[in-house]
Amino acid sequence: MEGDSPDTRDSVSAQEQKQEDLIQRVLQSGRSSISTWTRRATPSGYAGYQGVVEEDDPNKENRYNNLDTLLLAFKFPKLDPYYLEQEMSQLVKKGIYEIAVVAPLTADVVETRTRQVPYKRFFRTKYKPEQEQVVAGKRNLTMKEVAGKGEEPAVAIYYYASSRSNGISPELWYKDAGGRPGNFLNAKIIIPLELAEEISAEIKNSPTILRRLVEAFVRAKYPDFFVEETWDRHGRPPYERWDSSETGSRLYFVDLIKEPEAEHLPINEATLARTITISPPHSKS
Repeated sequence: MEGDSPDTRDSVSAQEQKQEDLIQRVLQSGRSSISTWTRRATPSGYAGYQGVVEEDDPNKENRYNNLDTLLLAFKFPKLDPYYLEQEMSQLVKKGIYEIAVVAPLTADVVETRTRQVPYKRFFRTKYKPEQEQVVAGKRNLTMKEVAGKGEEPAVAIYYYASSRSNGISPELWYKDAGGRPGNFLNAKIIIPLELAEEISAEIKNSPTILRRLVEAFVRAKYPDFFVEETWDRHGRPPYERWDSSETGSRLYFVDLIKEPEAEHLPINEATLARTITISPPHSKS
């Protein structure tokens, strides 16, 4: 940047390269699902509205069986767009347009246990054994179970971007492919635990890595849905307008690897201390 010292420029360059290396590692090992209302690119033009779901992968063994598999594995329903609609409306007014959660993927450990059930016979109490299914704990799902390969514990990065809120400036609207406000970008990326810990640490230092990460998946994994033009015109959130708005922009971030108890906290104004500033507020000129 003009006016920056050589040391500052070198530091920024090193940070960007570190992020790029991290993103490339996620692309190589991760699997994703993305939902947003866009227009599908075809050789003859656009093919109408599309709700993007699961990435293409030539190796069918590495695909999820279906989107429901991913949703069940994630198990964080509070981040469903329908749940978020009311909460997001209040957060947007505070300049919080993006939410991210890093969450280990787990499954119930079910055991069959035998208990003695009392019953009456000839005025006497007797007991008979009866089997029942009991949830005895949790276990980590592996990358192989969820994404088709790898024995490492699996972690989901959930990312949600929206400007759904009544009364905000039209300049801040996130529009769908038809030009209607109210669009959202809903991305889930599943990666190994060790890599997720690195991503979490980087998010806290530089939250815009999430934007770069999601865009990298869009461009690399969704060629049938996005080319440069369709992503820029009919998919990408208006990040620059959010950042330059009067409220600035912030990310609501929860790291359930480090803080598993946070899963039970509501996402609302009372927990704004969890936000990370992306861009500070801008005063009106």
